[in-house]
Amino acid sequence: MLTTRRARAVLTHMTMAVVSALVLQVPLSLAEQARAVADPAPAADTCSPGADCVELGKPSGHVLTTINTGGLRCTITWTVDWGDGTAPTQVTLLPGSQQLISHTYLAVGTYTETDTPSIDPSSDPDCSSIPGGWFEQRTHQVVNGLTARIAPVPPVLRAGHAFLDASGSAGPRQIDTYTWNFAPEGDCPGNLSLTNSSVTSSSPTLDIVALCDLSVRLTVSDVRGRTAQQTAHVSVDPRTAGQWKPTTVDLVPEGSSADPRTPREDFALPRGGFRFALSASRCRRDTRPPLLCPPTDGLGTLEGKAFNLADVNDPNGPFHGFWFVVHNKVTVKMTGLFNPNLFKSSATKHPDPDHRGKKINWFTLNQRRGKPVSALTQAVRAHEGWGKNGSAARPNNSGHAGAEACYLRKDRTRHNPAVVLERGFDQQKADLVSHANDSLRRISGELHKAAADPLPVIWKGTMLFWSSTKHRWQPAEHTVGLAHRAPSC
Repeated sequence: MLTTRRARAVLTHMTMAVVSALVLQVPLSLAEQARAVADPAPAADTCSPGADCVELGKPSGHVLTTINTGGLRCTITWTVDWGDGTAPTQVTLLPGSQQLISHTYLAVGTYTETDTPSIDPSSDPDCSSIPGGWFEQRTHQVVNGLTARIAPVPPVLRAGHAFLDASGSAGPRQIDTYTWNFAPEGDCPGNLSLTNSSVTSSSPTLDIVALCDLSVRLTVSDVRGRTAQQTAHVSVDPRTAGQWKPTTVDLVPEGSSADPRTPREDFALPRGGFRFALSASRCRRDTRPPLLCPPTDGLGTLEGKAFNLADVNDPNGPFHGFWFVVHNKVTVKMTGLFNPNLFKSSATKHPDPDHRGKKINWFTLNQRRGKPVSALTQAVRAHEGWGKNGSAARPNNSGHAGAEACYLRKDRTRHNPAVVLERGFDQQKADLVSHANDSLRRISGELHKAAADPLPVIWKGTMLFWSSTKHRWQPAEHTVGLAHRAPSC
């Protein structure tokens, strides 16, 4: 208590708001324990009700002042012990003045601040000394600051669910809103407009459907309006299993001779009309392009035939209401239809030059004369199939099936039906259907062009052919393939 001859001078303390930063912990000194100030106890991430709450690393400040009463003017020195083992702060205030003091605590915990005043009797004849032991105390609860935390988001398949979890976010006061902001990136189409680019919720978790890569910014806000942010990335992988595997050429090396498309021209000169073999699509009854199954050259949409669509039902998600391709039904099914006259069993015969009165077919005569029948047959199979020395695993473009496979592999994002359809989505169903139809028809036309004759030469040889004008067998050079481009993908 402070006494005077005329009046009692009253000392007051006014607290000010706190401001924030991160610092290292300093242990309490023995001196603090000697003054019976409690050691700081571990504090939670939330403030106790009614506590003087300070965020870790942010200065705790308040004003020291003097108040004149009855005209008394005294000079006062305050000694402030912060309760954390650091050196006390001393502030001398002239009559009628005040000063802001602050301190940064270096570890979470509960600290007792002790403010002890002393008076300078010479400042006013009526000022007397303060009795020993007079002081003021206040308790500070130091807690961790507000932080936003998004748990790692594993990659998801296109049209799959991405689970966003911000339950690790914390602060000294209750978090009341979680705002998720989305922006397209990565493999998203340019100028993509999301249905919901921002979603605010009181729940720390959000489950969304993702159609392409997203950047995510989380903003958490507590009951006092303070905010914290963190960013994350949602990576969307293409569907690559089952029907979404890249489309490949499914080749049946030898079709049935009962197929009406099978070439049956007699191997008779003059040349220009007969065909040894033909590659045709197994999904149609004619030999016209395009080669995709189902055929893409008809009128109308291919929806329901080559692909099916579904829409996203995700009211709180960025892609709500978008349409995407959910099923791919496009294949390239090919069959090699070989001319029956190429084989020993051929019933097409002409007079046998070695046995008067008998007839012989093309295969038997050329084999008898030592002509490279086997080499020609293999070359014809390669020409209609995977190309010279080619296979399904290693095709080359000297064969029709090989050239088709090379086209599908060359630029999958533009050439491969499964890959193109897998990436398809749009806010407008009609636009998505139109794009899918146009893409498949484009691919079909380009596929036919890439695999059409003339293909690279893979064999040359001299064989015997029946001359329908001279009525005799005569030798002629035959070439499998016509073009002179490199036989590789």
